[in-house]
Amino acid sequence: MPAKPGSGICPLSASPNCKPSREEKTGPALYIPASSLYVHIPFCKSKCDYCDFFSLPLDTAEIPARYLDAALAEIACHREKGCLAPLKTLYIGGGTPSLFSAAQISRLVSGIAGIVPFEPDCEITLEANPDDIAPPYLDGLRQAEIRRLSLGIQSLSKNALCSVHRRSNAERCLEALDCVRENWPGRLSCDLIAGVPGETPASFLKGLKTLAGYGPEHISLYAITVTEGTSLYRKVKAGLVPNPEELAETLWLAGRDYLEQEGWRQYEVSNFAKPGAECRHNLTYWQSESYIGAGSGAAGTLYRRDGSAFRYTNTTDVSGYLEQQTNREIEEISRETAQFEYLMMGFRTRHGVSSKRFFERFGVPLEKRIGAESGAFAAWEKQGLAAQHNEAAAETRYALTAEGLLFLNRFLEELMD
Repeated sequence: MPAKPGSGICPLSASPNCKPSREEKTGPALYIPASSLYVHIPFCKSKCDYCDFFSLPLDTAEIPARYLDAALAEIACHREKGCLAPLKTLYIGGGTPSLFSAAQISRLVSGIAGIVPFEPDCEITLEANPDDIAPPYLDGLRQAEIRRLSLGIQSLSKNALCSVHRRSNAERCLEALDCVRENWPGRLSCDLIAGVPGETPASFLKGLKTLAGYGPEHISLYAITVTEGTSLYRKVKAGLVPNPEELAETLWLAGRDYLEQEGWRQYEVSNFAKPGAECRHNLTYWQSESYIGAGSGAAGTLYRRDGSAFRYTNTTDVSGYLEQQTNREIEEISRETAQFEYLMMGFRTRHGVSSKRFFERFGVPLEKRIGAESGAFAAWEKQGLAAQHNEAAAETRYALTAEGLLFLNRFLEELMD
């Protein structure tokens, strides 16, 4: 249960005000500082029917500049309180970050660099909508030190994109992909959703093959979910459209098989990459490492050296965030809960969970926790849904197979018993 704002001793106060107390000044020694930073840009021109992320319509040109000021002030506060180490990853997500001009993105990145050092090979990612892609913009992003572009394609079916009120149509998506291929020197990741209403098995596979032909190093392939509170949920509930989840699983499996055949390795439940092109920022989450989130609605987690942690979520009141007056929510995470989260995130990946790293973090044998000899893991291994990988002395990886990942939630439920 979330703690009351300001309760407990942690290096982040409930208020964004950056005047650490005496207790807070000594707090960071208990924590593992974050070397990954996420910046949330919550503005969109329109909201897609399936989207359940926090976003707001961009109805004034003045908010973005003030928003950058507030985000940089928050990041400086995190750094002053000892929560940020030199960055190995920076991820600018949303919302639609590409609504900001290249000059604004440059100001954000250079502002962050002035607060906390970047590692020489820092992975710097920007999410973008295909509608915003043009040669001058890509050149500006390159000059802003963006090194990885995450392009929200979602579908290449005209009917599908129209059905969920996606801002970019299929023609514009292809134009953006052509533009990136000709003008972008950095890495490219693309998002695709299986099962968007209006998609057919034929149009989905055609779109996936077309996208693959552009050679993105990384593809995130999701199965659509109908989430309560979204416009799509209301349409499905009213019987205006059939539930797309019924077809999504079949399409996703076909997409997975195609990508693996063509050289994109599934390294996480929904993510595929060419060798060496895995998203290092997302691996921070899946490996349960500390990370800082900045921006309205952003969340962050700092792990303590005793295995416990705490998580904070910034206010979604943008006006309050801009004035740095609105409290954030802080959630205390016990050592036991952190242990389960570690397993939950680690087993999402094909790499699985390292016995050595788990013991270093929690002081508990992984084999005992997951039932490697006679419990849940052993039973799944007998069914060919899990496997052990011996890599070095005193280190064994325990992971689900590709087939086992399809039943991840059931496996995690068994670990909870």
